[in-house]
Order: sequence, then C-alpha cells, then structure tokens
Amino acid sequence: MKKAIIVAIMSVLFCSSVNTQNDNKGGFFVFEPDSRLFTSYAFMNAAGYSHDWNKTMHPIRVEIRNYLDSMLTDSYKTKIRQYFDKLGGGDFYGYGVYAINSKFPPEFGLICDTC
Repeated sequence: MKKAIIVAIMSVLFCSSVNTQNDNKGGFFVFEPDSRLFTSYAFMNAAGYSHDWNKTMHPIRVEIRNYLDSMLTDSYKTKIRQYFDKLGGGDFYGYGVYAINSKFPPEFGLICDTC
C-alpha cells in the first residue's frame, strides 16, 4: 500500500513538472534554428537539388532558390553546381549529417574526428 501511494505521488509530481516545463518552453520539444543546416540545404538548393517527397518543391524552398539565384554570380553558381555534380549530387540525409557535424559559421570545418 505504501509503495502504491509513493508511486502515485511521484506520478503527480512528474506530470506537474512536465506541464511546468511545457508552459515555460512552449512544448515538450524545443527546436532552435540551426544555421549549419540552413546553409547546407541552401547550398544543395542553389546547386540544383530538386528532389522533394511531394513531387513539387515547397513554396519556401522555391522562394529561397529564386532568391539565391538572383544574388549569386553566374560563375559562383557554376562552381557550386560542378562541386555538387562531382560528388554525385548527394542527398538530403548526407548533407544534414555533414552539417550537424560541422562547426558553426564562418568556419564550417568538421568537429568530429571520425567523419
């Protein structure tokens, strides 16, 4: 009986703790923007990566591609497309893993020794 009461009290305390954390942070999970991921995916987008699960690119992605296309010089766009093609194009997962294992801007060097 004592164990049941202790478990009940612990459950109530845990639930109230989670609710307090949710109220303070806006939810159980908190996601912060990551400039490494954005930069990596913007590179892929500018280099010509067009695959999308919905068969059409998301409007935000189209907007970013158009913006990058208007800002980058033709010679730079050629260089990044050649680099992208030289690596076989790559995929969403591979560029994401590389980005997460990179230092923050402006360095972008790898931070893990085994990568």
